[in-house]
Amino acid sequence: VEVDQELIDQKVTQVMRQGAMAATPLQKIGETVDAATIAPSFTKTLQGQTAVLGERAKFEAFVSISPDTRVIWLHNGVEIKGDQRYLIQVDKKTGRCVLVITKLEVSDSGEYTLRVVNALGETACTAQLLLQEKQPQLAAGE
Repeated sequence: VEVDQELIDQKVTQVMRQGAMAATPLQKIGETVDAATIAPSFTKTLQGQTAVLGERAKFEAFVSISPDTRVIWLHNGVEIKGDQRYLIQVDKKTGRCVLVITKLEVSDSGEYTLRVVNALGETACTAQLLLQEKQPQLAAGE
């Protein structure tokens, strides 16, 4: 039995347009859905951490990303702009979002939020950064 997929797609589209919904031909097996059609969602959220003053901290999360997705990092509710101390990385292929903070200062402690926004929605996750003093090194034999 030979099946004319194009004819089937046209009939399905025609029937759906006659109803309350308008639609394009059905997705064929093996085709991927455009990532822009879904609202962002996390597959791995941020984890809270404790770091040492003067060292570095790294926050990492994975999220569904589409071409129009905007990634926003916040510290205690204030947007972080990337600079020499704040390195922001976003991999649009894997959805990996990273914030690295170098030369940690007391003012870096607090709440870090990753907001991800596109035309269909937004999502956010938050984690705490706690800081501790560097422990003095004990000399051998002490």
